[in-house]
Amino acid sequence: MIHNENRIGHFTSSNIWKLLTLAKDGVSFGAPALGYIEEKRMERRLGKSIEKGATSRDMSWGQFMEIVVFELLDLSYDLTSKATDLHPKYGDVWAGSKDLIVPGVKIADIKAFQYKKFCLYADCLMQKDLNLFKTTFPEEYWQLVSNACINKVRRAEAILYMPYESEIPAIQKLASDYDGEGWQYYKFIADADPKDLPSLKDNGYYSNITSFEFEVPADDVVLLTKKVIEAGKLLTAA
Repeated sequence: MIHNENRIGHFTSSNIWKLLTLAKDGVSFGAPALGYIEEKRMERRLGKSIEKGATSRDMSWGQFMEIVVFELLDLSYDLTSKATDLHPKYGDVWAGSKDLIVPGVKIADIKAFQYKKFCLYADCLMQKDLNLFKTTFPEEYWQLVSNACINKVRRAEAILYMPYESEIPAIQKLASDYDGEGWQYYKFIADADPKDLPSLKDNGYYSNITSFEFEVPADDVVLLTKKVIEAGKLLTAA
C-alpha cells in the first residue's frame, strides 16, 4: 500500500467517490461521505494514517501487476504509482496517486482484479460507454477523474490486466529478481504454483489487456471539485 505524508488527512483519488454519495434529500453528503470526512479529520488530529497498512496477497498481486504492465508491455507512459501528488490549488485537502501518466496529455490507472471482478470490469470497459462505466464502477471512474484534475490533463484511461498463462513464467522470474521496495510482499508470486496465479487462457475470450480511454467530462470536473471544496470546509472547520 502507498503511505506518505501527502495522503494523511487528505481526500485521495482512490476514495474520492465517497464524496459523491448523497443523503436522501439529494443535496447533503450521504453517510459514506460523512464517514470519510470524519476519518480524514481523525488523521489530522493524529498526524498519522488510520489505515492499518496490512497488505493482502490480492493487493500485492495488483500492485505487482502495475510493474508488469510497465515492464513487459509497450506503453508510452511514465510509471508513477509510488508518488502521491497534491492538487495544485486545493492541495491542503486533495491528493492522489495515478499509476501512469503522459505529462500534459493523460493519466491512467491499472487494475488487476481476481476472476469475477475481472470479468465484470472487462465486460464494462469493452462497451466503451462512459455512462455505463460511471454508473457501474463509480469508484474506478471517479479515481480517474480525480487524478486527471490533480494532474491537469483532459484524458484518462482505465487499464485492466490479467496475464495469459504463457506470461506467467516471465512474471514469476520478474518477481524472483525484484529487489525494489516491497519485494517481500511479492515473494509469494515467485514461489507459487503457476496454476494458483490468476491467468487467462491464451487465445481465449478475454485479452490480457482491456482498456478504455476517454475525455474527462468538464461537468464532472466541476462537480468533483465542488464536492471536494464543500467537504474540505467540513474537514478543516474548527
